[in-house]
Amino acid sequence: GGGGGGGGSGNGMPPAVAPPASEPPASESLMPSDLFPAGSSLMSKVEMLRMHLEERLGGPDAFARVYDFVCREEAGDQQSGEREAVLAFLAHKSNLLPLVYTLSYMESAISGF
Repeated sequence: GGGGGGGGSGNGMPPAVAPPASEPPASESLMPSDLFPAGSSLMSKVEMLRMHLEERLGGPDAFARVYDFVCREEAGDQQSGEREAVLAFLAHKSNLLPLVYTLSYMESAISGF
């Protein structure tokens, strides 16, 4: 969606309301508050987060590309320029990258590192 901006007040001051109004959609898009039902086990949270990320990133192949990079980077195994390539691949979805790191951490916790 998106609508046009309103007219200015003519006093030369930037509108004070515009920046805060544009922030909530970006933070809401990170992870829905109802993603994990109350009382979910860590195992089920991992699975729900994985499915959420697959959907948001555009499918299992896109998810695998980003997830594999995160695992390699955490192991100190990433290749030169790989981070930049993954960020370019993510484009406007780069705000999801911290959630992929979170998923990797949660899976490590389950497996006992």
